[in-house]
Amino acid sequence: MQGIDFSDDAFMKWFGTRCVSLRKKIGYTSADKFAYEKGFERAQWGKIERGKTNVQMLTFMRICRALEVTPEKFFSEGK
Repeated sequence: MQGIDFSDDAFMKWFGTRCVSLRKKIGYTSADKFAYEKGFERAQWGKIERGKTNVQMLTFMRICRALEVTPEKFFSEGK
């Protein structure tokens, strides 16, 4: 987790960018299609990817399952 800025706004922006990266890595170019197929509301998923919402722990776990990564892998920044 080196290099991650943990100030609130910067972290939420990083989190959203990481979600986009991992979504594309598993083959979803469309955020809307991903949200629909993985059971997220489209508007909610959009806020997550734009870094405009602070997700709760259970939502984070749902995100990890949907992105097919462990929480550890999520924070490993593409390693």
